[in-house]
Amino acid sequence: MHYRIFNESFIRKKITVQELYEKILTPSLNSISMTRAEEASEIWKEHLMTNIVRTIIECAYPYVLKEKQIHKGEYKTQRVIIVCPEEEYHEIGARMGADFFVIMDYEVFYIGCNTPKETLYSAIDTLHPDIIAISITNALNLVSLKRIVKELKEKTGSSVKILLSGSAFIHANKNEKDFNADGLVLTLKDIELFRRNQHETSI
Repeated sequence: MHYRIFNESFIRKKITVQELYEKILTPSLNSISMTRAEEASEIWKEHLMTNIVRTIIECAYPYVLKEKQIHKGEYKTQRVIIVCPEEEYHEIGARMGADFFVIMDYEVFYIGCNTPKETLYSAIDTLHPDIIAISITNALNLVSLKRIVKELKEKTGSSVKILLSGSAFIHANKNEKDFNADGLVLTLKDIELFRRNQHETSI
């Protein structure tokens, strides 16, 4: 019953993927808060909500591909690797971000959470991306981010753009300049603007 309502909302164009992710799913995830003392007994609530949201995201993928058709062929094909660094276990934001990149007609390689440096470097050597998007939710992981960006730039050179994403940047009031990255993308609109700027500068 719930899936039918969900499905019909897309078919009748009552909701877009952007609206679903940014106005419903993200606020739902952010609504769960707890102190460190409560984590042991209450963390199940976050895990339950995460699994529900993950299922909804998977169900939405056919509509992600449908919305991609709007931008298909509009821009030069580019590859993007989306990754959460080591010790970052929150991946739902990165997963939604991957779909936003798909909508904007990027070739997307979503690696996932807690990715060791060696694993990421192997993916870079194999896939030759144009963009690496790093997603961070836990603000504690911002401590090592400047080093991660520096090492990635040393490895890939200036031709590969490093983008940042995730709620940690909002909570810590930080942006890409604080980490010497090339951009901060928190919404579909941010990715669309970055895509357009890249296109215009390449003409």
